[in-house]
Amino acid sequence: VFNDLKTLCALTDGNLSRHLAILQEAGLVEVWKGTKGKRPQTLVRITDPGRARFREYLNVLEHVIHDAVPAEPKAEPGPFRRGWSPA
Repeated sequence: VFNDLKTLCALTDGNLSRHLAILQEAGLVEVWKGTKGKRPQTLVRITDPGRARFREYLNVLEHVIHDAVPAEPKAEPGPFRRGWSPA
């Protein structure tokens, strides 16, 4: 539902509408507009190609994290790190 996405993404109505339009044009999501009672309702569903692209994106993020872990400096052994001494 549109309002749930708006809240989760911390976007305005206009920003979310524009993002969804771009994703819909790319075939990554399907958007249905209608009413529930007298209120407008927008439903969004990820498509199979959208799901595949999202999985590719997650795979790239996993590689970034994997590559960043070895680059993290190792802690000095013992109770103090380099440059620190007991007071």
